[in-house]
Amino acid sequence: MAQLSYVVIDDDTLRKFRTGHVLADILRIRPKSNLQLVAARMFYATPDLMQDFSRTFRGERKLKGTHPKIYSRFDRYIEEQYAQENQPKRVLLLVFRGDRAIDDVLEIVGSPRGSPNIDGTTIRGTYGGFNTSKNGRVTYFEPVVFIPNDPKTSNRGIGLFEDYAQDHPQGTLESLFDWNAEIKKIQSMGLLEKFQERVYARTGIQPKDQDLPSNVQNSIFMVKPPVNGKHPHFPGVFLPYLAGLGRNIIGVHYFHMSVGDFNNFYGHLKDGALREKPEEFDGLCQMFTGYPSDASEALLTPDPDHACFAFIYQGPYIIPIIRDIVGPTNPTKWQPGQIRHDFGRNIQMNAVHATGDPNDYSRERDTIGSNGPQFSNTIQELLK
Repeated sequence: MAQLSYVVIDDDTLRKFRTGHVLADILRIRPKSNLQLVAARMFYATPDLMQDFSRTFRGERKLKGTHPKIYSRFDRYIEEQYAQENQPKRVLLLVFRGDRAIDDVLEIVGSPRGSPNIDGTTIRGTYGGFNTSKNGRVTYFEPVVFIPNDPKTSNRGIGLFEDYAQDHPQGTLESLFDWNAEIKKIQSMGLLEKFQERVYARTGIQPKDQDLPSNVQNSIFMVKPPVNGKHPHFPGVFLPYLAGLGRNIIGVHYFHMSVGDFNNFYGHLKDGALREKPEEFDGLCQMFTGYPSDASEALLTPDPDHACFAFIYQGPYIIPIIRDIVGPTNPTKWQPGQIRHDFGRNIQMNAVHATGDPNDYSRERDTIGSNGPQFSNTIQELLK
């Protein structure tokens, strides 16, 4: 019988732009493992949510070799890092299914509470931190991610986030960051001038200090179904291309487009660029949904070969910045170092989608937002 497990990426990992590296390692296909991503969602990590999350680990099976004092240090870490005075915070939940989901995730991540024997073969061994004093007291602990190590703990944690999602169906944290404060942080680090230079290099815009907060935008960066089906770790490979100051992920959606969703998302092409090419529009719909564009609007049966993995970014001038990183639609204009040049094949098989302008974002967000219940419906079905 298939198990469920999860990985919750810590806010500190998100802020250090390690998200892509962690995702690439978790999602990489491994021999003799059928571990499969089935849901993903970003959450506003309020003190109440994280305290409830901490309580889901009570009574968890203790693994042999785990440091005896790490459990209390784990509780203290959540209490301190996600306290009210340290807000705002985010966490990213990834839910997996597989015959050995608990053990597979454990082998990839490393000990669920840290261990003196961590090394570079696991996510925690590479990015985590764990130090003890001579008398055995835990002096430093950086978990990178949170994972369960038994089925009951896994189901409690997944169920908690599903309950929370019922009250926050959109899952996009558009009002989480105070960008006046974010720009001041960049300035306090002495990096404001460099940040402005990077904006100019990517967009041709020469922003002034006071222009930055007033030009904050949201952009959807979406990995297309053929990539997720054949190369499930590629979303993690792509994210480091986008990493940088002033570029914050505020939403993550792993979902399956219905034909209706596709027509809302790409319908403008039918009367525009593909007006004289209906067969190409139908082919695009088949690629995203598995059905022609005139088929029923019912949601697909979840299928990794037709899954979309969308990341919503926020920051000053973020739309033209991401468009420059991704590359234009026309393959003849792709440049080395752009995602479409490095991973795309042609105008349709170009690996990823990126928002073109603020009006596009509103339409795309509403389409992805309409899949808000899909997360809860998926989790409810899995927990039956």
